[in-house]
Amino acid sequence: MAQTILSLRNVEKVYRTGLKDFKALDGVNLDIEQGKMIVVLGPSGAGKSTLLNLIGGMDTPTAGSVLVGGEDIARYSEKKLSDYRAQNIGFIFQFYNILPSLTVIENVELVREIVPTSMRPIEALEAVGLAEHKNKFPAELSGGEQQRVSIARAIAKKPKLLLCDEPTGALDSVTGATVLKLLKEQCEVRGTTVLIVTHNALIADIADTVVRVKNGKIESVTDNENPKPIDEVSW
Repeated sequence: MAQTILSLRNVEKVYRTGLKDFKALDGVNLDIEQGKMIVVLGPSGAGKSTLLNLIGGMDTPTAGSVLVGGEDIARYSEKKLSDYRAQNIGFIFQFYNILPSLTVIENVELVREIVPTSMRPIEALEAVGLAEHKNKFPAELSGGEQQRVSIARAIAKKPKLLLCDEPTGALDSVTGATVLKLLKEQCEVRGTTVLIVTHNALIADIADTVVRVKNGKIESVTDNENPKPIDEVSW
């Protein structure tokens, strides 16, 4: 029986816009199992990124609990949230967020300043097939290679949760499939829990669990008994 690593209970997030309140999340309840690939689907404005931000400790809920390993991070101070992000969370975004003035290996080495027990940078680059490009600058790489640098940087921390916001959104289908294989590998080989937020419903076929979000609510949670291999998905 897989262990539950993350539980959201009655989570609400309200943003003040001018004189009005906007409820981005409305009474969300969700359980996530360790070592699974979770795909969160929904249209723009559904609350997907807000959900990711709360799980990642980049924002706090207006109400409710966000339990990670049994601890409610919604009650953490800013300092404790910062430590939580550093020690437990790897982030991967659509537009890579790597520093153009640093080489590939220097971008990954930055993690050691935050997490001294992180992987050796070259080991992380080997894991994503970029060791031979370690001394190049981001501008010398393709978009897919830049995204793989961001994955190397994220996995170097050996995070419990890998949070991905549209990680293939800026990539072509072939390169996107390569990136998804790397993310799936983190579940299967390292036991990392991977959450992918996307509006691309095709990615749902490879997930262990598919969470559909609409109007700030969880519309459905579906477990895939037999997730498709990435090579079998029609993009």
